[in-house]
Formats: sequence, structure tokens, C-alpha cells
Amino acid sequence: QNDWAGGCVCENCKKQTEQYQANIAPIIIFLNRIGKKFKELGIKTKLLTFSYHWTTAAPKGLEIEDNIYIWQATMNRCNEHSLTDPNCRWNGDMLKALFDWKALGVNTFLWTYVTSFQNYFVNLPKNILFLYDDFQIYKKLNVQGLMVQNSGDSRLHFAPLWGYLTARMSWDIHLTYSDYMQMIKEYLVFHYGKGWYEMLSYIYLYASLRVSDKCYNPYPTAQMAVPYFCFPDGQYDTYFFDAAYALLEKAEEKEEELDEDDTGILGVGYNHIPKVRGLLLGALQLNIRYL
Repeated sequence: QNDWAGGCVCENCKKQTEQYQANIAPIIIFLNRIGKKFKELGIKTKLLTFSYHWTTAAPKGLEIEDNIYIWQATMNRCNEHSLTDPNCRWNGDMLKALFDWKALGVNTFLWTYVTSFQNYFVNLPKNILFLYDDFQIYKKLNVQGLMVQNSGDSRLHFAPLWGYLTARMSWDIHLTYSDYMQMIKEYLVFHYGKGWYEMLSYIYLYASLRVSDKCYNPYPTAQMAVPYFCFPDGQYDTYFFDAAYALLEKAEEKEEELDEDDTGILGVGYNHIPKVRGLLLGALQLNIRYL
């Protein structure tokens, strides 16, 4: 399945789609035939297909061969809200689809996203507020494998932090929330030394402000995902910008006060704060451009 709604619209496939109430039904029926033939021939190869985009919903009443694996991609989830947010229709539908597949008892992998394909310089900072809770959902789904697609580019806005958190949670899904918060602190101390607390405050300021009433998947524009001037009535407020800069300046002052012992820590003392400020300005300019 490619990245567009390109399902077959012949009469036979339309009939199967309607019968099993899911766009993926013709694909599963096709794979079932191959899976059965593999068993007859003694071939132990597994067959993998996506539940992705227009094939997210699970079929109803369709048995699936046990040598078929479903790779569920959460492209249709909303990245502005938690996966368990009861007020988010997008995530309500996504959560239902995930557990509908689980109820079928099929072998599943999960592909989830912590990135923006619309603008690679726009990270999704709200993930820090619900990333831990999302992983608890993944644990309940009992998936056999997990891929978290994130940006590995250190030039992006805290992308390495999101990558570190998702990697650690993937390695040990039984970590407690206290462990999770300790990982955040470890990372910030590693990169910002004595300014770690101001950087944590900056992240929470960034992530806690409401940006938009709209839901968005991994294709947000800057004005959708960054809390600067995004107000439906066209008004703007510099609160976030002013508060963020005050925190960054304080963190930079502390970074400049490093002791000799601190400078031996890999990552500390490399003048990280101006880079964060530059990314903040860059995202701000993107917002202004589209106003």
C-alpha cells in the first residue's frame, strides 16, 4: 500500500469492502489466499501488510490467517492531543481501530510518529506531555514490534530529546513515570548543565500552551504546532515569546557559570542555548510569514 487512497474500485473489491465494512478487506482476502498456499507448500515466510491511512479500520467478520502480520500505522492520530483524550474525535477513532485489530487476535506491529512531514523544522513538543501515556496504550495492545518515526537531526527543536525518550521507552516499556521524568532530567543536565531546570520549564511552557482548536496528523504547519500567534480571531500575543526568551537567557547565564568539573561532561559547555534560540526565531518567522 502506497501513500495515497489508491484502493481498487472494481465491483468485486467494492462488494468485499462493503461486506466486511473495511477498505482493507480485499487486501486481507488476497493475502489469505497466499498465506494458505504457503502453508500447503511448507513455506514459513510471514506476510506483512499495512493498516494505514485509508485502511486503518479493522474488518468485521473476516478471519485472518496466522501467518499474516498487520503493521498498524498511526498516521490518522492527532498530535495536538493525547491518544486517550476523550474530547479528540481523531484519537477516539484511532484508539478504536487499534483495539479492534487487537480483538481479532492477529499478529501486529505498530508504526507511530513523532515528527512533522510538512515542515521538518517544526517538532511536536506536546509529545512530551503524553508520550508516556501513549506507551502504556502500546503495552496494552501487546504489539510484537514498535517503530517510532522521529527526526534524528540534532538541528531540530529538541528532536534528539524526543528520540532519546522514545528509544528508552521502546527498550523498556515497563518504565515508571518517575523513570520517564528522570530520563528527561538526565538529558537536559547532559546538554545544558546548570541550566537544565530552565530548559525543562521552557519545554513545558512550549508544550502546555494551547495552539489550535484543530486536530492534525504528522503534517502540521508552523502556525498549527507552535504557540506564537495562532488565534482564530486573528489577534496575537507575545506572552510565549517573552516568557521563552527569559527562560533561555537564564539558562544561558547558568551554562556560562560551568565549573571546571562540569566542562568534562560530554555535551555540556558546547553553547547549546543560542541554537535553541535560533530555532525559536526560525519557527516564529514561519508563523509570521503565513499570517
